[in-house]
Amino acid sequence: MGNNLPKLLVVDDEPNNLYAMRHIVRTLEIEMIEAASGQEALMAILKNDFFLILLDVQMPDMNGFETAEIIHESKKDRNTPIIFLTAYSQTDEAVVKGYDVGAVDYIQKPIVPEILLSKIDVFQRLWIQKLQLQESKELFESMNSTLFEKNKALKDSNQSLQSFSHVVSHDLKQPLSTLIGFCKRTLKHEAENLTDRGKEMLGISVKSGERMAGMIDSILSFAELDNEIKAMQLSKVDLNEVLSHVTQDLEEAAVAKKATINVGSLPLAKGDSHQLYQVFQNIINNALKYSRPDVPPIIDVTGKELEGAFIEIIVKDNGLGFEEKYAERIFQPFSRLPNSKGVEGSGIGMGTTKKIVDSHGGSITAKGKLNDGAEFIIHLLKVNG
Repeated sequence: MGNNLPKLLVVDDEPNNLYAMRHIVRTLEIEMIEAASGQEALMAILKNDFFLILLDVQMPDMNGFETAEIIHESKKDRNTPIIFLTAYSQTDEAVVKGYDVGAVDYIQKPIVPEILLSKIDVFQRLWIQKLQLQESKELFESMNSTLFEKNKALKDSNQSLQSFSHVVSHDLKQPLSTLIGFCKRTLKHEAENLTDRGKEMLGISVKSGERMAGMIDSILSFAELDNEIKAMQLSKVDLNEVLSHVTQDLEEAAVAKKATINVGSLPLAKGDSHQLYQVFQNIINNALKYSRPDVPPIIDVTGKELEGAFIEIIVKDNGLGFEEKYAERIFQPFSRLPNSKGVEGSGIGMGTTKKIVDSHGGSITAKGKLNDGAEFIIHLLKVNG
């Protein structure tokens, strides 16, 4: 039989009894190992793990009680159940002695096959459950260890990100601000001493510097987002008011693009108004930036309550769109799509958006077609959800 089968040890000095036992258990999916003495039984136990030991009480040299006592003293095998096989009725004292050395039951000879098979079945199932429990425990410990390592890595990553933020803030942003300020002052106060080409170059430097400063601000905001999320408290948010602030703040960009922003009546949400402002500001700002040439942007924001705990907000535009295969890549930080060439941006905005929505217990997905617009579907918690 296969080595992976549960193993039953039968200890009896009578060959006929061992033969009879083999016949009784022949239909079971187990491996039966035989021992003709206590010594043979102890040798078998050293080499194998058994789900049950059937141990004859009356044996020469080392009887069943003595054998069981040695087994019971073994740290490895002390919990292996032992059923004594006996041809005689045992006194109460003998029964107690048997239980003291690890017996769980007695079976009287001649053996009734149905009774024996029933008891073997019980201990076999207990053995299988024990193995399954051990496997579950090991899996849990492994998962726990993996989770601990990932948490540690995440903590180290966050610390590195915060250190990076400090470096960016002090070692990059400050000198950059000085450089932009110097270029602006030169353009303002030394204009008469500059050639047209010089003025043009300084103007380009200012714009490039301001663009880089904007990217640094985006990186810093993304780095600080975890701390902001930890500190935020969810409450009732009027999304109509949030969208009103967003459209007001983006009015100049919208006018420049000749855009139309339509905001329908939106349901209340459970969230942080400052964070949700960022979500819709990022999405609508992207819709303005990623508009098609010579096609005035049309941006529609609609919302409704869903059955259950969520509301749904959809932001749809008629811009550049994207291939469906990039629907998840949009939300990866610092990732930009192939059709975004020529459009200013850091690739952080939509990563920030997803992180905020996820932290609210919601979800965000994207749909789109190349040159036929994009659609963002946001699910947020209801106020009473």
